[in-house]
Amino acid sequence: MVLGLIGTGAVMLERYIVKNETTKILQHTGLSTALSTATSKSVPAASPTETAKQLNDYATTIEQKAGGLIDSTKATVNGSTVTYNVASSKINRFTVAALVAANGDSIEKIANQALSAMTESGTANPEVVINLTNDKGQVIKTLTYTK
Repeated sequence: MVLGLIGTGAVMLERYIVKNETTKILQHTGLSTALSTATSKSVPAASPTETAKQLNDYATTIEQKAGGLIDSTKATVNGSTVTYNVASSKINRFTVAALVAANGDSIEKIANQALSAMTESGTANPEVVINLTNDKGQVIKTLTYTK
């Protein structure tokens, strides 16, 4: 019986911690603002390499406006695929769902703008992959967008 109480207490504590971390993430409206600013701009035709360069040029702004939620961002290119790695010491497998739920529409809009830019430049089968990673570099969530 004592083990059952300890087990129940541990589960309740874990839920409390996850809830608090999720609430902290959702309160980082700076990320939503930064993403909204990025998505409000017109995106000209750009190759995958040019698209990755634009994302990397805007990285500092997103990191600053994320209120400490994002540690770093980096876009890379492999053929017609732009991979955007977003690293955060504040996310884990529990809190990443809340982050995506709170900012998913803005993330998708940025991906669609990148896809449109690549399509307009003549890129066949463009793809945008967004990897949300923890502070150890482990991918917690991958979001893939294609045209």
